[in-house]
Formats: sequence, C-alpha cells, structure tokens
Amino acid sequence: TAAGVNKKCAGCHTNVWASFQKPHRHKLPEGAMACTNCHNPHGSVLARNIRTANAAEPGCFACHSDKRGPFLFEHAPVRDNCANCHTPHGSNQHALLVAPIPMLCQQCHSHVRHPNDLFTSTSLRSGSAPDERLMARGCITCHAQVHGSNHPSGPRLHK
Repeated sequence: TAAGVNKKCAGCHTNVWASFQKPHRHKLPEGAMACTNCHNPHGSVLARNIRTANAAEPGCFACHSDKRGPFLFEHAPVRDNCANCHTPHGSNQHALLVAPIPMLCQQCHSHVRHPNDLFTSTSLRSGSAPDERLMARGCITCHAQVHGSNHPSGPRLHK
C-alpha cells in the first residue's frame, strides 16, 4: 500500500517527511500517493532517484495534465521544469510555490511592460507599507494563466 511504502521511506528520509507536514503539500501522508510515484527506490541515473529527467515530462503531468497544454502562448519555465517554481514535497506557500508571489515572479520579471515596483515583504498585506496591488493574489490577480494560455490576450497570460 502507499501508506506502507511512505512509512518505510520516512524512516530514513525524516527531513523530506517533515516537508510533508507543511500547510501546502501533496497528499502523501494520507496515503493518496506514494513516494514511488516520483522516485525509483531501486536507483536511477538521475539525481535523488527521480523517475524522469524533467519534472514536467511525464512526472508532474502524470497527475497535473491540465498544466501540460499544448498552449499557444507558453510560459517557458513551465516547459523547462516544474521545479523552477514549485517544490515537490511541501511548502508554506500556496500551490507548493518556492517563494511567495510576487517575489517568485520578480525573480525573472522585473520592471517590464507596465509600471511595477520591486515588491518586498514590506509590500505584503502584513508588511509596514502594504501595496494595494498585492492585497489579493499579487501578479496572478491579472496574470492568472501562468502555465500557458490559448486566449487571444494570451501573450500576457491574462485569460
């Protein structure tokens, strides 16, 4: 069973198991999936015994097929590797993101196309100088289709 496999893996990989205790995570502790869905316990030529060279093909897309596309307008990091933006085990950020939005977006997109200030933690709702553009969901309030879009306004990943 998935729960049995996970318990065996967690015996040695305590730091990874601790990631699954974070608020946003895959449903591994509940037994909805097993470590072996992504890792080959008997070894692999890839780092960390990952089953595929790219998390996107077919790894993450095996379950998250809606993010695969094809999209007329693709967001290049999605095509490259899901781990550019997401951490596979667990995160304190929504959707297993590696950093909060907009800080994650600003790692690649800074001062382009429309006036956008460099946001810091002080710009967040809980910060000392909250910015109204970050009150809801930051960049993804307008740029909602971050994985890709087929909509005519897609180059900006709006719809």
